[in-house]
Amino acid sequence: MSSSKSTQKTLVMAQLGVLSALIIVFTFVPYVGYINYGGLSITLLHIPVIIGAVVMGPKWGTVLGGVWGVTCIIRAVFAPPSPLEGIIFRNPLIALIPRMLVGLVAGSLFGLLSKRSKSAKGARGKTASIAISALISGVVFAVTFCITELFELPEQLNTMISSNRTIALIVEILLSLIVGVLYYLLSRDDKKNSIGMGITTAVATAVNTVLVMGGIYLFYSSEVGVSSISLGGLTKFVLAAFSINAVLEIIIGIVLVIPICLALKKVKTRI
Repeated sequence: MSSSKSTQKTLVMAQLGVLSALIIVFTFVPYVGYINYGGLSITLLHIPVIIGAVVMGPKWGTVLGGVWGVTCIIRAVFAPPSPLEGIIFRNPLIALIPRMLVGLVAGSLFGLLSKRSKSAKGARGKTASIAISALISGVVFAVTFCITELFELPEQLNTMISSNRTIALIVEILLSLIVGVLYYLLSRDDKKNSIGMGITTAVATAVNTVLVMGGIYLFYSSEVGVSSISLGGLTKFVLAAFSINAVLEIIIGIVLVIPICLALKKVKTRI
């Protein structure tokens, strides 16, 4: 029994070391962890953090998030991609805390979804399914709102959308369908937890984007406002980051996190 525990502990340390090394490499090798485009950047660093949180739990996910945050601060101090990023990402409230919360949220949410999967037919499982479905539907609505605000619609079309009750009804029906589909998926007996992994990736990625961009908006509105004039101002800069970055990072994350986590969990069960 003690030999098995020792082996599991060694495996955790090995996985922690490999994922930490990936975070460091992704941070400091150009165009690997951060892909810059037009004043914005897509990050892939949330992927090893979420993988670690799903496979090893919220404690080690938080540690990996801390590694991400510390390397982000070091990069901002010694090798910032731009003077503005050098100022913004020295702040631990933007560079460190959100990244640690990514690991904590990912590990905790996946643990909740795994437990829910085992008791999906119970009252608690159904309540959790409804709550999570409503939460994700709210995120979808927020992203849709950001996109409509970011890309200006013709004035006549804007007026029609705001005044036409039929369109409002269609939106409500679509959101209801999203809630229903999510509830169905969450209520299924998902033995491999692949659905839970996908949902965890989406929520944890959104947490990072919302907290980082929210922190930038709160603490550095004047600095970013000047540099984002070409993008239509600070508000549109933040909306672009949320609607474009978050969506791309969620898609890339889901594609990579699920198969990697399933493979690592299979290794874990064999030891």
